[in-house]
Amino acid sequence: MLHAMLADLGEQRRLSRLTDELAERVRALGGELGALADQFVGGFYEHLDSFEQTREILDAQPGRRERLHASQARYFKELLGGTYDAAYAERRRRVGHVHFTLGIEPHLYLGGYAKLLGELVAAVVERDALGVEALLSVAGFDMGLTLSAYDSARLVDTLDQLGVEQLDIARGFVSMASGDDGGDDGGEPPREAREAYFGLGSADYDTLSARGEAAMLAIDDVIADFYNHIDTFESLARLFRSDASRERLSEAQRLHWRRFFGAPRDRAYFARQRALGRVHHQMGLSLSAYLSALMLMVARMANSAICHGAASPRDVASALVRAALLDASVTAQAYSDARARSIENIHDVEKVVSALPTGVLIASDALEVRSANRAALALVSVSRAMLLGNQLSAVLPYGRVVAAHATRLLRGDLAEPELVVEDTTSDGAPRTLRLTLARIEGGVLITLDDISKVRALQESASAMKRRQTALFEDVDAVVWEVPLDPPAPAFISGRVQLMTGFNAERWTEPTFWRTRLSPEQLERIAGHVQTLREPGSQARFECEILTASGARLSVRTSAHHVVERRQRLLRGVSVDVTATRDAERRNVAMQEMSTASIVAAGAAHDLSNVLQQIQAHVDLCDDDATPDEVRAELAGIRESIARGARLQRDLLDLTRLRPGAEPHAVDLGSAVGSALERFGASVSLRCRKRPVIAARPTWVERLVTNLVRNALEASDFQRSALVVLDSTPLRSPLETVQGTLEPGRYATIRVVDRGGGIDERVAARIFEPFVTTKPPGRGVGAGLAIASRIISRLHGGARVLRRHEGTIIEVFLPLATSE
Repeated sequence: MLHAMLADLGEQRRLSRLTDELAERVRALGGELGALADQFVGGFYEHLDSFEQTREILDAQPGRRERLHASQARYFKELLGGTYDAAYAERRRRVGHVHFTLGIEPHLYLGGYAKLLGELVAAVVERDALGVEALLSVAGFDMGLTLSAYDSARLVDTLDQLGVEQLDIARGFVSMASGDDGGDDGGEPPREAREAYFGLGSADYDTLSARGEAAMLAIDDVIADFYNHIDTFESLARLFRSDASRERLSEAQRLHWRRFFGAPRDRAYFARQRALGRVHHQMGLSLSAYLSALMLMVARMANSAICHGAASPRDVASALVRAALLDASVTAQAYSDARARSIENIHDVEKVVSALPTGVLIASDALEVRSANRAALALVSVSRAMLLGNQLSAVLPYGRVVAAHATRLLRGDLAEPELVVEDTTSDGAPRTLRLTLARIEGGVLITLDDISKVRALQESASAMKRRQTALFEDVDAVVWEVPLDPPAPAFISGRVQLMTGFNAERWTEPTFWRTRLSPEQLERIAGHVQTLREPGSQARFECEILTASGARLSVRTSAHHVVERRQRLLRGVSVDVTATRDAERRNVAMQEMSTASIVAAGAAHDLSNVLQQIQAHVDLCDDDATPDEVRAELAGIRESIARGARLQRDLLDLTRLRPGAEPHAVDLGSAVGSALERFGASVSLRCRKRPVIAARPTWVERLVTNLVRNALEASDFQRSALVVLDSTPLRSPLETVQGTLEPGRYATIRVVDRGGGIDERVAARIFEPFVTTKPPGRGVGAGLAIASRIISRLHGGARVLRRHEGTIIEVFLPLATSE
């Protein structure tokens, strides 16, 4: 049986310290907060509506939302009504059963509860410290009833699915079930989504961290009070006394609260919370006992933090409650999962026993053998007379190891109840035995299995799996398998880490793959999945994946639908085609540039003829007899002709970037300095390094001249510009306007202007020919297009960085091989 099940309602109230005085205090609060009921309930459902999973539950059936809203309003009044009798408890238990039926898992229930309780505590904390304690006592009592009923409903459902008819016997076996090593995230949502659902953000964690020292001032008193209270319950006191020592448990509590107030909420933190739930299951500590104790400690810690000078008691109390319930949701889910897995493990063991020669030994608390079935006698090769009544350590060849495990099991600190030993048969042949230990009333139950054949099969299967894995790793592609409903990777080859920067374990997390795709990509993939729902169907498509470095990867996927052991699967191969697509885009860009060059050359030629004719007419009109006012007009025409000539030269520059001589080593500092001489004091040069690149000096000067002229024009030549030279190693691919730069060492030229900034849509196109932000007559958009062609010729890339004021164009050029 489960030793800590407090069936009596009065005992559960006493565990939560829900005295009549506190119940009356809650009733008084209910009168004060009654006017805010609609506000609390409305805010509760607004919170649920902001999350897809809870919104789907609310809208799953017509009218459900309205019914639940009315039910929540009634519940709010009951929670603050001050009457917590058998009828109230029965309603709470019904809620737990309904939650299981509707699929409202513990983290969903506790997240909603955190929203409501956090607001209630915040509403009363500044004026009524006793009210906070009363609210949290009721909350622990209330949540314990609901989650225990949810867990019981899940347990019964598991038993029904496995076809276990003797419910009482099966429940008894839960306390001694083995093999529950848990350790994954189960069905819990990602950490960020879970924290958002509990309304927790960086500000809340900052609040907890800032008030942690004040809260921890009372930790010794809080822990002592907690265990003194536990000692008044015989069943709970027996559980805790079976551990190593009370001081050891007290230190574990101190460590937990230090982490609670100061440690980051990372995977390791929540792994400890899941482990806590599994330990509670193994000990036989009920959910109601855990939640009641947690709320008692939260009340004391909140009191301590506030009494020692919290600047904002509302924020402290609310953050403390919500963070504690977030931890509780992880622990409760792990507890419930462990209970369900225990039944499943028992069922699996029964199936294995039916197929393998399995023996059973029962030993007393003193580790004397009390009983052994025929299969056990055959496996241990010891007669019944020599076995019964003797110590395990004395009668079995591996008895000392088994006795040591059994002793730890009886103390309650055995982490792994299975033990594998090597033995020999009566004729001296080697064999492998698996021993599984479980605590029972008055002793230890030990099952023995000869797993020699199973071990050989496992080793053979492992070898085959290693060969398959090695084969997949040799293929320059990612091989994957996904169950069709719901689509989430079940297997993905290790090649995915080389491709994306994330290992296979991350990709097999239920929702991780969605975070690496844009909404448009997700919509496209959903369409392809629809076409793959017919068995035997195939599909081929491309999508873009965001890698760990932030680069976008073009991936071509071939997938097909298979049915294996009645399971519908999608299997496929994904190949990185980024280089191919980049080459195609560069080819298209070159073709467009070639076309633009032809057009520009023709336009420049025609413009030159027109300007010459205008110049000739102006010259004819300008002689000694020309009036002064006409000469002034002719001067304006000549200035316009000069601007036209500059435009004509820009157009010709766009077409005249010829290969010329072979590139050679160029000191970038000297080449850039030479280019900047024509601009005088309007441009500053800062050389952090003087990198050497393979180029033609005239190309570098032309590149820098065009970039700097563009920077000065951004402020109408009213402000100076800055050029910074440096070199930097790229450790991951970098997306640039000219394509993806591979990892390597690059020289960098950063040109910083102090203009008014640039629109994001224009920034994406400013390197295209004829794209300009200048007014008519000031340019044709050729300068940056020429710069882009030079950068491409030098096998580099550029990107535009927008600032609050001004713009930075950053150019990456490969360093010379000798550097």
